[in-house]
Amino acid sequence: MIFLSAILFLQFFIAESFSGAPKREILKCDDSNETGVRLAIHEEIINVLCVLTSREFTQNVEYSFQLKKNEFIVYLEIYNSSMTTIPDSLLPHLQFVREIIVQNTSLKHVDRLNYKFEYLFLMSIGDNAIESLDDNAFTTFEDLIILNLSKNKLTHLKGNPFPTFNTDLFYDLSHNKIKNITESVFKGMDFGYLALTNNSLENADRIFEYVVRAENLNLSHNKLKKFQPIGSLNTSFIDLSSNFLESVDFTKIDASTINMLKVNDNSLTKISLGSSIKSLTSLQLEKNKLGNNLQDICKCEQLVNLTLKDNLIRDIGSCFSEMKALKLLDLAKNRIKAIKPESFHKDNAIETLDLAFNRIESFNEDTMTVFGHLKILNLTGNRLKDFYDNPKTIMPNLMVLGLSHNKFKCSRFSALQGKFSLLFKFFIDRSVSVDGTNVSKEGCYDDKEETPKTTSEIFDAIIAMQTCLSEIKDELKKTNEILENKVENLCSNSNRENH
Repeated sequence: MIFLSAILFLQFFIAESFSGAPKREILKCDDSNETGVRLAIHEEIINVLCVLTSREFTQNVEYSFQLKKNEFIVYLEIYNSSMTTIPDSLLPHLQFVREIIVQNTSLKHVDRLNYKFEYLFLMSIGDNAIESLDDNAFTTFEDLIILNLSKNKLTHLKGNPFPTFNTDLFYDLSHNKIKNITESVFKGMDFGYLALTNNSLENADRIFEYVVRAENLNLSHNKLKKFQPIGSLNTSFIDLSSNFLESVDFTKIDASTINMLKVNDNSLTKISLGSSIKSLTSLQLEKNKLGNNLQDICKCEQLVNLTLKDNLIRDIGSCFSEMKALKLLDLAKNRIKAIKPESFHKDNAIETLDLAFNRIESFNEDTMTVFGHLKILNLTGNRLKDFYDNPKTIMPNLMVLGLSHNKFKCSRFSALQGKFSLLFKFFIDRSVSVDGTNVSKEGCYDDKEETPKTTSEIFDAIIAMQTCLSEIKDELKKTNEILENKVENLCSNSNRENH
């Protein structure tokens, strides 16, 4: 039984044509209501505006909708209902259904529907209270391409609940509480996109053992501590961000199809890329603990984008010397002390280089010579004391330069800022406060010592200097008055002697 606090949107379509049949409205609705029910009677469309909130449906759905045996529902949407299942009496009218959307109901279990749904290609039953699926829940849905089961309460998946008839499937199982998925669940399936993000998976090594393909695979925001898949993981993009991963290992699979890998915000100390070394074009490893364990990463000659931000890296060695295609390199928030030309391919294509908040003491002309394509250079928050006056003569494409939060003397930094601001965007990062900054609002270095002056210290110094100048002025005034008096006395005495 469906109690109608529910809002239903139904479109009915008659599969068989009956010539000469009279038009008939299935539901009589109040014209003042705003939400629509679109009805198709004998292949003719009738639009009736109504919102079904005040009446109750009995279990006899045919009576409620006055459906005849030759009338079929093509699109079914059910919202905000206390329903726990789709009534059996409605099933015969779903023979030609193409889309089913059920949202915000009391549906807790999806049983196997023995009725054959040959034309259903989209089923969205997300944002309900579903806790379990029958082992063969959707196997009769031969044409199903898009399935949304997100925002439910699923904890385990087993059996063979999904059909395997189609390719390039789009399945969203995100935002559940899934802890375990047996290897049989996705057996023989071909996914264009599979989302398992925001669940409670602790191990996913065997989940994809028998998957034909998972073009885009999202496993972010789970509880994985390691990822060492087996089988044939045929995928081009994997997102493993925001887990608890300490290691990733692709050596037990053919990983040569992986183009993009995202493993941000984990605890990685080791990564073995296997055959993906030859195929990766984008690698994001921000916020991990790799240190100098970059061996496999350094072998990825096809990389275009590489993010190693916040990884405790001290020495990059010659890591990027074979990466000719690299365009974006993010090494911010590490512990790097030196950037040397031999670390990079002599003909590299790097356009964006982020070295902010490291411990770099020099970025001289020799280093600049290998960055002929560079457009954005961020050296914010390092230990630079000086910088070359004419960087665009060596890096002609430079458009943005960040040099704030370094160890420039105030006079030198002001001079560079004035000159560079005319040539390109001179970026000053005011979002953070770092000891020893050269940003005028935070402090700077004077010309005699390398002790950073804070704003309050500078202000106090100015006040003290003004006070001192005022005292000197008073002393000079007094001295001047004394001198004037002496001169006046001398002149008076001289005049008396002449007389």
